[in-house]
Amino acid sequence: MVPLSYRRWHMKTKKFYMIISIFFLAGAGMSGCGKMVKSAVVAEENAGKENATDASEGTKGKEASSRNALKTVPEQVQAPEIYETSRIEYLRSASREDKSSPLEFTLTAEAPVEVPQVDSILLKKADKASGTKEMAEQMIRGIAAGKEIKISEEFSQENGGQSVRGNFTAGEIPYTYACNIGENRKSFSCLTDLSQVADTVEDLESWQAELFEKYAVDTGKVTGEEALEFLEGIGLQGFQICSEYHDTLPRDGKNGPVARDGFTFERVVDGVPVNYITESLLPVYEGGAASVNGDEAAAEGEDQIWMQEELSIEFAGGTVRIFQYRDGLEISDLSDEKQFLLPFEEIRDIFERTVALQMMTEENRYSQTYADMSGVSIYNVDSVDMTVTKVKLGYMRQRDNLSNKKGVLIPVWDFYGVWIAELTSRSGVASSSMEAEDFPILTLDARDGTVIQRFLGY
Repeated sequence: MVPLSYRRWHMKTKKFYMIISIFFLAGAGMSGCGKMVKSAVVAEENAGKENATDASEGTKGKEASSRNALKTVPEQVQAPEIYETSRIEYLRSASREDKSSPLEFTLTAEAPVEVPQVDSILLKKADKASGTKEMAEQMIRGIAAGKEIKISEEFSQENGGQSVRGNFTAGEIPYTYACNIGENRKSFSCLTDLSQVADTVEDLESWQAELFEKYAVDTGKVTGEEALEFLEGIGLQGFQICSEYHDTLPRDGKNGPVARDGFTFERVVDGVPVNYITESLLPVYEGGAASVNGDEAAAEGEDQIWMQEELSIEFAGGTVRIFQYRDGLEISDLSDEKQFLLPFEEIRDIFERTVALQMMTEENRYSQTYADMSGVSIYNVDSVDMTVTKVKLGYMRQRDNLSNKKGVLIPVWDFYGVWIAELTSRSGVASSSMEAEDFPILTLDARDGTVIQRFLGY
Protein backbone atom coordinates (compact mmCIF):
# COMPACT_ATOMS: atom_id res chain seq x y z
CA MET A 1 0.00 0.00 0.00
CA VAL A 2 1.48 3.30 -1.06
CA PRO A 3 1.36 5.77 1.85
CA LEU A 4 -0.83 8.86 1.46
CA SER A 5 0.84 11.82 -0.17
CA TYR A 6 -0.34 14.22 2.46
CA ARG A 7 1.48 12.49 5.26
CA ARG A 8 4.11 15.24 5.36
CA TRP A 9 7.29 14.76 7.20
CA HIS A 10 10.90 15.37 6.37
CA MET A 11 13.97 13.49 7.45
CA LYS A 12 17.35 14.60 6.09
CA THR A 13 19.66 12.06 7.69
CA LYS A 14 18.54 8.44 7.86
CA LYS A 15 21.11 7.45 10.44
CA PHE A 16 19.99 10.14 12.82
CA TYR A 17 16.39 9.10 12.43
CA MET A 18 17.39 5.73 13.88
CA ILE A 19 19.09 7.62 16.67
CA ILE A 20 16.21 9.92 17.43
CA SER A 21 13.78 6.99 17.26
CA ILE A 22 15.34 5.49 20.35
CA PHE A 23 14.75 8.84 22.06
CA PHE A 24 11.43 7.52 23.23
CA LEU A 25 12.72 4.48 25.11
CA ALA A 26 12.62 4.32 28.91
CA GLY A 27 15.12 6.43 30.83
CA ALA A 28 18.79 6.06 31.55
CA GLY A 29 21.02 8.06 33.89
CA MET A 30 22.02 11.66 33.21
CA SER A 31 23.56 14.60 34.93
CA GLY A 32 23.06 18.29 34.21
CA CYS A 33 25.37 21.24 34.51
CA GLY A 34 25.15 24.90 33.63
CA LYS A 35 21.35 24.60 33.60
CA MET A 36 19.31 27.60 32.50
CA VAL A 37 15.54 27.24 32.72
CA LYS A 38 12.74 29.61 31.95
CA SER A 39 9.25 28.08 32.01
CA ALA A 40 5.79 29.57 31.93
CA VAL A 41 2.22 28.47 31.35
CA VAL A 42 -0.48 30.78 30.08
CA ALA A 43 -3.45 30.02 32.31
CA GLU A 44 -7.06 31.10 32.07
CA GLU A 45 -7.70 34.27 34.01
CA ASN A 46 -10.36 32.77 36.23
CA ALA A 47 -8.68 29.43 36.89
CA GLY A 48 -8.75 29.09 40.70
CA LYS A 49 -6.02 27.34 42.62
CA GLU A 50 -8.53 25.43 44.74
CA ASN A 51 -9.45 22.93 42.01
CA ALA A 52 -5.80 22.28 41.12
CA THR A 53 -4.97 21.74 44.78
CA ASP A 54 -7.84 19.32 45.32
CA ALA A 55 -7.02 17.39 42.14
CA SER A 56 -3.35 16.99 43.02
CA GLU A 57 -3.95 15.35 46.41
CA GLY A 58 -4.19 11.90 44.87
CA THR A 59 -3.29 10.07 41.70
CA LYS A 60 -5.40 6.94 41.50
CA GLY A 61 -8.09 5.00 43.28
CA LYS A 62 -11.70 5.30 44.27
CA GLU A 63 -11.01 7.90 46.94
CA ALA A 64 -9.57 10.30 44.38
CA SER A 65 -12.38 9.48 41.94
CA SER A 66 -14.99 10.17 44.61
CA ARG A 67 -13.36 13.46 45.57
CA ASN A 68 -13.59 14.64 41.96
CA ALA A 69 -16.99 13.13 41.19
CA LEU A 70 -18.61 16.53 40.66
CA LYS A 71 -15.80 17.97 38.53
CA THR A 72 -15.86 17.96 34.75
CA VAL A 73 -12.73 16.98 32.83
CA PRO A 74 -11.73 20.63 32.14
CA GLU A 75 -12.25 21.40 35.83
CA GLN A 76 -10.08 18.47 36.87
CA VAL A 77 -7.11 19.20 34.63
CA GLN A 78 -7.24 23.04 34.80
CA ALA A 79 -5.29 23.25 31.54
CA PRO A 80 -4.33 26.55 29.91
CA GLU A 81 -5.32 27.34 26.35
CA ILE A 82 -1.64 27.63 25.42
CA TYR A 83 1.34 25.71 26.82
CA GLU A 84 4.48 27.85 26.81
CA THR A 85 7.99 26.96 27.87
CA SER A 86 11.59 27.82 27.06
CA ARG A 87 14.32 25.61 28.54
CA ILE A 88 17.97 24.88 27.89
CA GLU A 89 19.66 21.83 29.40
CA TYR A 90 23.36 20.96 29.12
CA LEU A 91 23.53 17.18 29.33
CA ARG A 92 26.38 14.74 29.84
CA SER A 93 26.61 10.95 29.96
CA ALA A 94 29.38 8.45 30.66
CA SER A 95 29.15 6.94 27.16
CA ARG A 96 29.32 10.27 25.33
CA GLU A 97 32.36 10.37 23.03
CA ASP A 98 33.00 14.09 23.45
CA LYS A 99 33.08 14.25 27.25
CA SER A 100 34.53 17.76 27.26
CA SER A 101 31.37 19.34 25.81
CA PRO A 102 27.81 18.54 26.87
CA LEU A 103 24.83 18.05 24.59
CA GLU A 104 22.85 21.28 24.39
CA PHE A 105 19.15 20.45 24.56
CA THR A 106 16.63 23.23 23.93
CA LEU A 107 12.90 22.76 24.52
CA THR A 108 10.45 25.47 23.45
CA ALA A 109 6.69 25.59 23.16
CA GLU A 110 3.85 27.91 22.34
CA ALA A 111 1.39 25.14 21.68
CA PRO A 112 -2.41 24.92 21.82
CA VAL A 113 -3.78 22.59 24.50
CA GLU A 114 -6.81 20.47 23.54
CA VAL A 115 -9.09 19.14 26.30
CA PRO A 116 -12.37 17.26 25.68
CA GLN A 117 -15.34 19.26 26.95
CA VAL A 118 -16.95 16.30 28.72
CA ASP A 119 -18.08 15.52 32.25
CA SER A 120 -15.89 12.45 32.67
CA ILE A 121 -13.59 9.93 31.00
CA LEU A 122 -14.34 6.24 31.52
CA LEU A 123 -12.32 3.16 30.67
CA LYS A 124 -13.52 1.38 27.51
CA LYS A 125 -12.86 -1.96 25.87
CA ALA A 126 -11.28 -1.57 22.43
CA ASP A 127 -10.95 -4.93 20.68
CA LYS A 128 -10.12 -5.57 17.06
CA ALA A 129 -13.34 -5.72 15.07
CA SER A 130 -14.30 -8.47 12.64
CA GLY A 131 -14.79 -7.62 8.97
CA THR A 132 -16.93 -9.26 6.30
CA LYS A 133 -16.96 -9.56 2.53
CA GLU A 134 -20.15 -7.47 2.56
CA MET A 135 -18.21 -4.67 4.30
CA ALA A 136 -15.63 -4.64 1.51
CA GLU A 137 -18.33 -4.62 -1.17
CA GLN A 138 -20.07 -1.70 0.54
CA MET A 139 -16.83 0.29 0.53
CA ILE A 140 -16.22 -0.45 -3.17
CA ARG A 141 -19.74 0.75 -4.00
CA GLY A 142 -19.18 3.91 -1.97
CA ILE A 143 -15.90 4.64 -3.75
CA ALA A 144 -17.50 4.03 -7.15
CA ALA A 145 -20.23 6.56 -6.26
CA GLY A 146 -22.76 5.24 -8.78
CA LYS A 147 -20.28 4.51 -11.58
CA GLU A 148 -20.33 1.12 -13.28
CA ILE A 149 -18.13 -1.38 -11.39
CA LYS A 150 -16.09 -4.23 -12.86
CA ILE A 151 -14.16 -6.39 -10.38
CA SER A 152 -11.44 -9.03 -10.65
CA GLU A 153 -10.12 -10.41 -7.38
CA GLU A 154 -8.19 -13.16 -5.63
CA PHE A 155 -8.86 -14.80 -2.27
CA SER A 156 -6.38 -16.35 0.16
CA GLN A 157 -6.53 -17.67 3.72
CA GLU A 158 -4.25 -16.10 6.36
CA ASN A 159 -4.10 -16.94 10.07
CA GLY A 160 -7.74 -17.93 10.27
CA GLY A 161 -8.94 -14.95 8.27
CA GLN A 162 -9.33 -14.14 4.61
CA SER A 163 -7.36 -11.73 2.45
CA VAL A 164 -8.91 -10.36 -0.72
CA ARG A 165 -6.78 -8.60 -3.31
CA GLY A 166 -7.78 -7.45 -6.72
CA ASN A 167 -8.67 -4.70 -9.15
CA PHE A 168 -11.84 -2.91 -10.07
CA THR A 169 -12.85 -0.07 -12.32
CA ALA A 170 -15.40 2.61 -11.47
CA GLY A 171 -16.40 4.10 -14.77
CA GLU A 172 -13.02 4.65 -16.44
CA ILE A 173 -11.03 4.93 -13.20
CA PRO A 174 -8.90 1.83 -12.42
CA TYR A 175 -8.25 0.88 -8.79
CA THR A 176 -6.24 -1.76 -6.99
CA TYR A 177 -7.48 -2.84 -3.57
CA ALA A 178 -6.84 -5.18 -0.66
CA CYS A 179 -8.81 -6.13 2.41
CA ASN A 180 -8.43 -8.42 5.42
CA ILE A 181 -11.63 -9.85 6.83
CA GLY A 182 -12.65 -12.44 9.38
CA GLU A 183 -12.45 -12.64 13.17
CA ASN A 184 -10.50 -9.68 14.61
CA ARG A 185 -9.59 -8.61 11.07
CA LYS A 186 -11.14 -5.50 9.52
CA SER A 187 -9.04 -3.56 7.02
CA PHE A 188 -9.66 -2.17 3.54
CA SER A 189 -7.47 -0.04 1.28
CA CYS A 190 -7.46 1.00 -2.35
CA LEU A 191 -5.81 3.51 -4.65
CA THR A 192 -5.78 4.50 -8.29
CA ASP A 193 -3.97 1.78 -10.23
CA LEU A 194 -1.67 3.56 -12.66
CA SER A 195 0.15 0.32 -13.49
CA GLN A 196 -2.73 -0.68 -15.76
CA VAL A 197 -1.88 2.12 -18.20
CA ALA A 198 1.84 2.61 -17.47
CA ASP A 199 2.89 0.97 -20.75
CA THR A 200 0.61 3.08 -22.92
CA VAL A 201 0.59 6.50 -21.25
CA GLU A 202 3.69 8.69 -21.36
CA ASP A 203 2.64 11.32 -18.77
CA LEU A 204 0.85 9.41 -15.99
CA GLU A 205 0.50 12.53 -13.86
CA SER A 206 -1.43 14.46 -16.50
CA TRP A 207 -3.40 11.37 -17.52
CA GLN A 208 -4.62 10.91 -13.97
CA ALA A 209 -5.57 14.58 -13.60
CA GLU A 210 -7.54 14.52 -16.84
CA LEU A 211 -9.28 11.28 -15.83
CA PHE A 212 -10.57 12.66 -12.53
CA GLU A 213 -11.49 15.95 -14.21
CA LYS A 214 -14.04 14.05 -16.31
CA TYR A 215 -16.04 13.21 -13.19
CA ALA A 216 -15.57 16.50 -11.32
CA VAL A 217 -18.43 18.92 -10.72
CA ASP A 218 -16.91 22.40 -10.98
CA THR A 219 -13.51 21.97 -9.30
CA GLY A 220 -14.72 18.95 -7.32
CA LYS A 221 -13.59 20.40 -3.99
CA VAL A 222 -14.60 18.29 -0.94
CA THR A 223 -15.31 19.88 2.44
CA GLY A 224 -14.76 18.24 5.81
CA GLU A 225 -18.51 17.87 6.30
CA GLU A 226 -18.82 16.09 2.96
CA ALA A 227 -15.92 13.77 3.84
CA LEU A 228 -17.67 12.74 7.08
CA GLU A 229 -20.91 12.18 5.17
CA PHE A 230 -19.01 9.89 2.78
CA LEU A 231 -17.77 7.82 5.74
CA GLU A 232 -21.26 7.45 7.14
CA GLY A 233 -22.46 6.31 3.72
CA ILE A 234 -20.05 3.35 3.74
CA GLY A 235 -20.85 2.38 7.34
CA LEU A 236 -18.02 4.16 9.20
CA GLN A 237 -19.41 6.36 11.97
CA GLY A 238 -18.04 7.95 15.13
CA PHE A 239 -15.01 9.70 13.59
CA GLN A 240 -13.80 13.28 13.42
CA ILE A 241 -11.20 14.98 11.22
CA CYS A 242 -7.84 15.40 12.94
CA SER A 243 -5.88 16.79 9.97
CA GLU A 244 -6.59 17.80 6.38
CA TYR A 245 -5.03 19.47 3.37
CA HIS A 246 -6.35 21.01 0.16
CA ASP A 247 -4.49 21.62 -3.09
CA THR A 248 -4.81 20.48 -6.72
CA LEU A 249 -3.73 17.47 -8.75
CA PRO A 250 -0.62 18.40 -10.76
CA ARG A 251 -0.83 18.35 -14.54
CA ASP A 252 1.95 19.05 -17.03
CA GLY A 253 4.24 19.64 -14.08
CA LYS A 254 2.04 22.43 -12.72
CA ASN A 255 -0.98 22.82 -10.49
CA GLY A 256 -4.04 21.70 -12.42
CA PRO A 257 -7.73 22.61 -12.19
CA VAL A 258 -8.78 19.49 -10.27
CA ALA A 259 -9.05 19.88 -6.50
CA ARG A 260 -7.25 17.37 -4.27
CA ASP A 261 -8.55 17.09 -0.71
CA GLY A 262 -7.01 14.81 1.91
CA PHE A 263 -8.36 13.92 5.35
CA THR A 264 -7.10 11.89 8.29
CA PHE A 265 -9.65 10.83 10.88
CA GLU A 266 -9.63 9.73 14.50
CA ARG A 267 -12.32 7.88 16.42
CA VAL A 268 -14.34 9.76 19.05
CA VAL A 269 -15.80 7.83 22.02
CA ASP A 270 -18.34 9.65 24.21
CA GLY A 271 -16.86 12.98 23.19
CA VAL A 272 -13.22 11.94 23.79
CA PRO A 273 -10.92 11.48 20.77
CA VAL A 274 -8.68 8.43 20.37
CA ASN A 275 -5.57 10.50 19.70
CA TYR A 276 -4.20 9.95 16.21
CA ILE A 277 -0.44 9.64 15.78
CA THR A 278 1.80 9.12 12.75
CA GLU A 279 2.38 5.51 13.70
CA SER A 280 4.84 4.58 10.94
CA LEU A 281 7.41 6.94 12.50
CA LEU A 282 7.41 5.29 15.92
CA PRO A 283 10.78 3.84 17.01
CA VAL A 284 9.87 0.17 16.52
CA TYR A 285 6.97 -0.51 14.21
CA GLU A 286 6.69 -4.28 14.70
CA GLY A 287 8.17 -6.68 17.23
CA GLY A 288 9.00 -3.70 19.43
CA ALA A 289 9.35 -5.44 22.77
CA ALA A 290 11.70 -8.09 21.42
CA SER A 291 13.95 -5.44 19.88
CA VAL A 292 14.06 -3.42 23.06
CA ASN A 293 14.37 -6.22 25.58
CA GLY A 294 16.30 -8.76 23.53
CA ASP A 295 13.68 -11.33 24.49
CA GLU A 296 13.17 -13.76 21.61
CA ALA A 297 10.47 -15.69 23.45
CA ALA A 298 8.42 -12.51 23.85
CA ALA A 299 8.52 -11.93 20.12
CA GLU A 300 6.89 -15.24 19.17
CA GLY A 301 3.63 -14.98 17.24
CA GLU A 302 1.90 -11.63 16.82
CA ASP A 303 1.72 -10.57 20.46
CA GLN A 304 4.35 -7.87 20.05
CA ILE A 305 2.72 -6.19 17.04
CA TRP A 306 0.54 -3.31 18.22
CA MET A 307 -1.19 -1.32 15.47
CA GLN A 308 -3.70 1.46 15.93
CA GLU A 309 -6.89 2.04 13.98
CA GLU A 310 -6.17 4.23 10.97
CA LEU A 311 -8.53 5.92 8.54
CA SER A 312 -7.63 8.36 5.77
CA ILE A 313 -8.98 9.43 2.37
CA GLU A 314 -7.78 11.51 -0.54
CA PHE A 315 -10.33 12.85 -3.03
CA ALA A 316 -9.51 14.14 -6.52
CA GLY A 317 -12.21 16.19 -8.18
CA GLY A 318 -14.69 14.86 -5.64
CA THR A 319 -13.89 11.20 -6.40
CA VAL A 320 -11.91 8.93 -4.08
CA ARG A 321 -8.32 8.55 -5.28
CA ILE A 322 -6.82 6.85 -2.20
CA PHE A 323 -8.65 5.18 0.69
CA GLN A 324 -7.18 3.41 3.72
CA TYR A 325 -8.95 1.88 6.70
CA ARG A 326 -6.84 -0.38 8.89
CA ASP A 327 -7.33 -2.34 12.11
CA GLY A 328 -10.92 -1.35 12.79
CA LEU A 329 -12.05 -1.40 16.42
CA GLU A 330 -15.12 -2.50 18.35
CA ILE A 331 -15.73 -0.27 21.38
CA SER A 332 -17.73 -1.29 24.45
CA ASP A 333 -18.09 -0.23 28.09
CA LEU A 334 -15.58 -1.53 30.63
CA SER A 335 -16.22 0.51 33.78
CA ASP A 336 -18.60 3.26 34.91
CA GLU A 337 -16.00 4.66 37.35
CA LYS A 338 -14.95 8.20 36.52
CA GLN A 339 -11.18 8.33 35.99
CA PHE A 340 -9.18 10.70 38.18
CA LEU A 341 -6.92 12.97 36.10
CA LEU A 342 -3.84 14.82 37.30
CA PRO A 343 -3.95 18.60 36.90
CA PHE A 344 -2.09 19.82 33.83
CA GLU A 345 0.44 21.66 35.98
CA GLU A 346 1.72 18.33 37.29
CA ILE A 347 1.64 16.72 33.84
CA ARG A 348 3.64 19.65 32.46
CA ASP A 349 6.29 19.29 35.18
CA ILE A 350 6.60 15.53 34.55
CA PHE A 351 6.96 16.12 30.80
CA GLU A 352 9.66 18.76 31.17
CA ARG A 353 11.68 16.62 33.58
CA THR A 354 11.28 13.41 31.61
CA VAL A 355 12.00 14.71 28.12
CA ALA A 356 15.60 15.62 29.09
CA LEU A 357 16.12 12.16 30.62
CA GLN A 358 14.84 10.62 27.41
CA MET A 359 17.27 12.71 25.40
CA MET A 360 20.21 11.26 27.34
CA THR A 361 18.83 7.76 26.78
CA GLU A 362 18.89 8.46 23.05
CA GLU A 363 22.45 9.76 23.26
CA ASN A 364 23.65 6.66 25.16
CA ARG A 365 22.03 4.21 22.78
CA TYR A 366 23.27 6.11 19.74
CA SER A 367 26.92 5.91 20.78
CA GLN A 368 26.49 2.19 21.48
CA THR A 369 24.81 1.45 18.15
CA TYR A 370 26.88 3.38 15.63
CA ALA A 371 30.57 2.57 16.13
CA ASP A 372 33.57 2.07 13.91
CA MET A 373 35.98 -0.86 14.15
CA SER A 374 37.73 0.63 17.19
CA GLY A 375 34.46 0.91 19.06
CA VAL A 376 34.37 4.72 18.93
CA SER A 377 31.07 6.30 17.94
CA ILE A 378 31.11 7.81 14.46
CA TYR A 379 28.77 10.68 15.23
CA ASN A 380 28.44 12.97 18.22
CA VAL A 381 25.17 14.78 18.89
CA ASP A 382 26.10 18.40 19.65
CA SER A 383 22.67 19.93 20.06
CA VAL A 384 18.97 19.20 19.74
CA ASP A 385 16.31 21.92 19.39
CA MET A 386 12.84 20.54 20.09
CA THR A 387 9.55 22.39 19.67
CA VAL A 388 6.21 21.27 21.07
CA THR A 389 3.50 22.04 18.50
CA LYS A 390 0.36 20.65 20.19
CA VAL A 391 -0.71 19.11 23.51
CA LYS A 392 -3.79 16.91 23.52
CA LEU A 393 -5.78 14.99 26.14
CA GLY A 394 -7.56 11.96 24.73
CA TYR A 395 -7.72 8.18 24.65
CA MET A 396 -4.96 5.74 23.76
CA ARG A 397 -5.56 2.04 23.15
CA GLN A 398 -3.47 0.07 25.66
CA ARG A 399 -2.82 -3.66 25.53
CA ASP A 400 -5.03 -5.92 27.62
CA ASN A 401 -2.76 -8.60 29.16
CA LEU A 402 -0.24 -8.28 26.29
CA SER A 403 -2.85 -9.31 23.71
CA ASN A 404 -2.50 -7.91 20.20
CA LYS A 405 -6.28 -8.14 19.69
CA LYS A 406 -7.81 -6.91 22.96
CA GLY A 407 -7.19 -3.47 24.36
CA VAL A 408 -8.41 -0.83 26.80
CA LEU A 409 -8.88 2.87 26.08
CA ILE A 410 -7.10 4.90 28.76
CA PRO A 411 -6.74 8.71 29.09
CA VAL A 412 -3.35 10.11 28.03
CA TRP A 413 -1.64 13.41 27.29
CA ASP A 414 0.21 13.49 23.94
CA PHE A 415 2.89 16.14 23.45
CA TYR A 416 3.33 16.49 19.68
CA GLY A 417 6.37 18.19 18.21
CA VAL A 418 9.33 18.52 15.82
CA TRP A 419 13.08 18.79 16.24
CA ILE A 420 16.36 19.62 14.54
CA ALA A 421 19.81 18.42 15.60
CA GLU A 422 23.42 19.26 14.88
CA LEU A 423 25.90 16.36 14.60
CA THR A 424 29.66 16.08 14.42
CA SER A 425 31.40 13.23 12.64
CA ARG A 426 34.99 12.63 11.61
CA SER A 427 34.13 14.02 8.20
CA GLY A 428 32.71 17.27 9.55
CA VAL A 429 29.42 18.78 10.72
CA ALA A 430 25.97 17.56 9.69
CA SER A 431 22.39 18.33 10.60
CA SER A 432 19.22 16.29 10.84
CA SER A 433 15.60 17.28 11.26
CA MET A 434 12.22 15.65 11.75
CA GLU A 435 9.00 17.39 10.83
CA ALA A 436 5.85 15.31 10.97
CA GLU A 437 2.23 16.07 11.68
CA ASP A 438 0.77 14.25 14.66
CA PHE A 439 4.00 12.73 15.95
CA PRO A 440 4.21 12.46 19.77
CA ILE A 441 7.42 13.53 21.48
CA LEU A 442 6.12 11.92 24.65
CA THR A 443 2.91 10.25 25.84
CA LEU A 444 1.94 10.36 29.52
CA ASP A 445 -0.83 8.50 31.36
CA ALA A 446 -3.23 11.29 32.36
CA ARG A 447 -4.03 9.54 35.66
CA ASP A 448 -0.55 9.36 37.19
CA GLY A 449 1.95 10.73 34.67
CA THR A 450 3.50 7.36 33.76
CA VAL A 451 5.44 7.39 30.48
CA ILE A 452 3.67 5.30 27.82
CA GLN A 453 5.70 3.50 25.13
CA ARG A 454 3.23 3.71 22.26
CA PHE A 455 5.07 1.26 20.01
CA LEU A 456 4.73 -1.41 22.73
CA GLY A 457 1.12 -0.55 23.60
CA TYR A 458 1.71 0.12 27.30
